[in-house]
Amino acid sequence: MSGEIYADPQVPGLHNIFDNTRIHGKTATKIKIHCTPNDHELSFIIEDNGVASTQEMKKRDFEPGYDRNQGFGLFLAKEILSITALTLDENGTRR
Repeated sequence: MSGEIYADPQVPGLHNIFDNTRIHGKTATKIKIHCTPNDHELSFIIEDNGVASTQEMKKRDFEPGYDRNQGFGLFLAKEILSITALTLDENGTRR
């Protein structure tokens, strides 16, 4: 299955997700983007090969003002994407 996604490159939600990899992924050298159909939905999955958050950090990653001193990061991305009924989760595993 292939397709195209049209989005304004200035959409802060998407920018924050990619910026999060750049800032916190430490060893990240690749970002993989793919879509998976589920019933009546489409999952848009962004993966990188960088360092994942610890379980404790994952609990706080989406809290307002918590982005390890970088601003609103993933909280802002999740809020912006929710306006159009999109959800954002972080489920990476540490290597």
